[in-house]
Amino acid sequence: MNHIIKKTALTALLTTAPVVAFASQNSGQWEGKMNDAWLDGKIETIYLMNENLNPFKIDTQVDQGNVTLTGKVDSDVEKQLAGQLAKGVDGVKGVNNQLVVVADGEHADRQKDGSSFMDKVKAASTTASVKTQLFMQKDVTATDINVDTSTGGVVTLSGSVGSDAEKDLAVAVASRVDGVTKVIDNLTVSAEAAHS
Repeated sequence: MNHIIKKTALTALLTTAPVVAFASQNSGQWEGKMNDAWLDGKIETIYLMNENLNPFKIDTQVDQGNVTLTGKVDSDVEKQLAGQLAKGVDGVKGVNNQLVVVADGEHADRQKDGSSFMDKVKAASTTASVKTQLFMQKDVTATDINVDTSTGGVVTLSGSVGSDAEKDLAVAVASRVDGVTKVIDNLTVSAEAAHS
């Protein structure tokens, strides 16, 4: 009986040792893949929350912190915006923007208001950053808050929140985002928002 126990223990040791050795030797590789997956998810979430991009037309692949963007967008503005948003994510080492512009006629229309191409990109990027930060706050109902950014980093918050404290927190969060120079508070406190 004792011989059987020893044999079973030896078999278990011999079969699990290579797995443990493999896991320890490849832990860095595994952590790298987990980090890439986390970056991929974060970038796709930012695209999903950005009203200027169609996230379903943009594919992201991350390999060792390097992002490759493929797919189709409607304008150069969208292509540049997608690249800038990906570059702005902590942990991203580089971005290979292979997005294809399929309809560039929209580019000129977007600049009729006198703002430059880069102003549009910066404003859209700031809006996305503010929305991301609001979504990360458990005490803020970010889905009820509209964020608009105008030239110069002026952010306007509108919509309904459940309390004065939530309103103050949303304004404070927005004002701390890089690129925001001023926050215009058009939020309203609503009893209905408090129960949603």
